[in-house]
Amino acid sequence: MRARVVYIFRNGEDSEAENGAEGLVHRLSTRCGQIFCSNLKNGNVTKTQGKPEKELKVKVGAYLLFHANSPTGVMGMIAAEALCKTMLVVMGDNFKELEKVVFLACAIAPKTKDFDNGAHDPGKAIGYLMTFLLCLKDEGVYPRIAGYDNFVSLVPLQASEKNPILTDTGNRDNELLDTEDYKVHAGRKVGRNKSNEWGLARPKVGDKKSYSEAHKRVFYFKDGMIHVADGGGWSDL
Repeated sequence: MRARVVYIFRNGEDSEAENGAEGLVHRLSTRCGQIFCSNLKNGNVTKTQGKPEKELKVKVGAYLLFHANSPTGVMGMIAAEALCKTMLVVMGDNFKELEKVVFLACAIAPKTKDFDNGAHDPGKAIGYLMTFLLCLKDEGVYPRIAGYDNFVSLVPLQASEKNPILTDTGNRDNELLDTEDYKVHAGRKVGRNKSNEWGLARPKVGDKKSYSEAHKRVFYFKDGMIHVADGGGWSDL
């Protein structure tokens, strides 16, 4: 996402979200004007002044970094209504200018086929997303919202022994990112292959879909209704 102002809201008790947010701020610093990062645990908000390299058409955007497969259906331990109200308070007047929202939360936007997947309750996940959309509507805000039907994370600034990252989710040679490559790729999306290995989200190669084309979905309001589309044509990073 390239926007004049970007807000990052993260689960304050989660190291993956913390490290991912740090990487995302680093990546956005050359793509956006102002970047605000909000820790939902303690209310702290930090500001980074970016130096965008291109003209910015989107006024305000937001990233939401959580775990979405909680058995309670309450993503990141904050209810959808509370999340919307928190964003309103933190963003102030910018809330009404919100144009794009990206949920970086695993399987927050499951497809119909996922409703037989026992890994988490897709009904609760999509219910959370719909409730959030309706809360925004009640505030008179109608952004386009992207979410993923599969695993999604972000490259941190520093390598982690717990979750090493491959150069590509489709890499058959299992080549890992070098330590010095983390800063280069910090903030990029991470996917997961069939062996549950983490890797840079697969780009589009030939007729093979990119990770975003395969797993991202976009929700938006039109004529008073919520519509859903594949997200391959909308870049969120």
